[in-house]
Amino acid sequence: MNDKTIIENHLNNFYTLNLGHNEYYEISDEKFTLKHKYYEDLIVTRVGIVNEITSIFSIFLLDNNISINDFVETWFDEMINKTYDGILKKLENVQVIYGQISWEVKKNGVNYGVNDFIKEFENQYNPNILKRVFDEWKYREILKISDILLNS
Repeated sequence: MNDKTIIENHLNNFYTLNLGHNEYYEISDEKFTLKHKYYEDLIVTRVGIVNEITSIFSIFLLDNNISINDFVETWFDEMINKTYDGILKKLENVQVIYGQISWEVKKNGVNYGVNDFIKEFENQYNPNILKRVFDEWKYREILKISDILLNS
């Protein structure tokens, strides 16, 4: 077994996406946290997972020179994508653009906000989860656009 497999097994065996009320969300930029499968009161952020993996396995880089931080970020994003695939697919025809002053979200050329998004799913999902998914999606889109702008 290589480092990646061992760490991925550790994450999959001990953590799940926290779908409940998230007190961290109220006081930080964290959109999603993880809940320990066996110690349900233990809520961990992305940074907390990176610190845990680093302290348990005493490594900062995996066998293929990928940093623990990058690996955990990718694993975390994949978990969110799997969990909320149906919701994220509804955002495929929504765009984030840099407007005159700040970032704007448009759907079919019309302003589209988190409240519009929540209205579409209000009977299927908890509004707090929808807000987190929307914020996470918007954050990722802004990062993609920023990378394109900075690299051009």
